[in-house]
Amino acid sequence: MRKNVRFACAICLVVGAAPAWSAGSDELWEMSTTMNMPGMAMPAMKSRTCVAKNGNYRPDKDQDAKNCKMLDYKVSGNTVKWKMQCTGKDAMSGTGEMTKTADTMKGVFKMSSEGMEMTQVMSGRRVGTCDAGEERAKTDKMVADIKAQGDDATRKMCEGSVKRDADNGGLGGDPGIYQAKGLCPTYKPQLCEQARARVNTYAGYGAYLKARNDAQTAGTVKWGWVVSDCGINLDKQRSSLCTRAVTDKKYGFIGAYCPVEAKQLSARHCAGFGRDYTADMASPNAAMCSALRAKSDDYSEQDDAGAAQKPKAAAKEDATAADKAKDAGKKLKSMFGF
Repeated sequence: MRKNVRFACAICLVVGAAPAWSAGSDELWEMSTTMNMPGMAMPAMKSRTCVAKNGNYRPDKDQDAKNCKMLDYKVSGNTVKWKMQCTGKDAMSGTGEMTKTADTMKGVFKMSSEGMEMTQVMSGRRVGTCDAGEERAKTDKMVADIKAQGDDATRKMCEGSVKRDADNGGLGGDPGIYQAKGLCPTYKPQLCEQARARVNTYAGYGAYLKARNDAQTAGTVKWGWVVSDCGINLDKQRSSLCTRAVTDKKYGFIGAYCPVEAKQLSARHCAGFGRDYTADMASPNAAMCSALRAKSDDYSEQDDAGAAQKPKAAAKEDATAADKAKDAGKKLKSMFGF
């Protein structure tokens, strides 16, 4: 119902904003409309509208009423009475009456939607002539422009929500916006496609697992909801990533999430590691063995990037130390002659 009210107000503003009216044989009316709901009264809105000459008032033709239909429409003299019903997302029903003379118009329209009642009172006076067909086309274009702007704003908002929710796995956000009655129902397939791609990365898996674990700890389903809403199996995803991580040498990820692979690699390359610091640092597998001891809540892809550089850095340091020792030996030999 709120959407119906906003749309009706938008129509009034659009019509009232028309800078000039084309000359013609139709009737130009100046209208005053007030809307009242329980606990809230809206101020009167004035507008001008072009009415086809000798045309009867039909409310289902004055709005974007594609889901509305007349249940009863009666004309008696200069008075029109009707009943109408709208279905769909903004379902409503209403009754109304409009009386029109040569120079005046007054009526009332009572609507009911979602248990809320609203009364719209209209009055008007004829102030000149116009071309109803031309003015209707102008109004339709202006209304279409307003709708296009609203659709564009909604699109940007939905795309931003998809990017955020796919990135963090639903750590916050509102899953309701992707439901049938939400603002972004058509964007759920896009969300799930991006989510599946994201969780197939090492950092993405870590973010999604953290979101799910935080949700379980806090006892709220709103955290990590992308996993369940998109049917993502984190355990199956972990198994696939662990196999890939061995090939990619993502030892930090293996240490954090792959206990079987970590145990196998440690047994093969890290025997005795962790018992003696000096020996550990001298080991050619120091970076790998340190990474395999990582914890899941400490994991970052930067850890793996750093681990890959450590062996190179260690080798460079060893070479530098050897060169320095050689230089020192030469100096001693030159000083003492041996």
